[in-house]
Amino acid sequence: MGQLAGFLGPMGCAAIHDGWSRWFLDARPGPGFGAVGSFFMESGGDCGRWPSPAVFLEEMADAVEDVRPLGNHLPRVDDEALSWD
Repeated sequence: MGQLAGFLGPMGCAAIHDGWSRWFLDARPGPGFGAVGSFFMESGGDCGRWPSPAVFLEEMADAVEDVRPLGNHLPRVDDEALSWD
């Protein structure tokens, strides 16, 4: 999944990224507050793809359990460690 950037950027988001793609939490005041979005260097962003971290984490757990993509990332477990391709 990449490393935790752990910062609030100009858009008010904390990001998890691998250098090419990012999942972020919208921290701007307003109706999108708390939504999880995605950004891909090649195609741009999708703000508010998941309405909350809870929905995002549920879909992430389902993706891992069913070994299916979450966005453009496919989960993989090697030596009991989860990574995303």
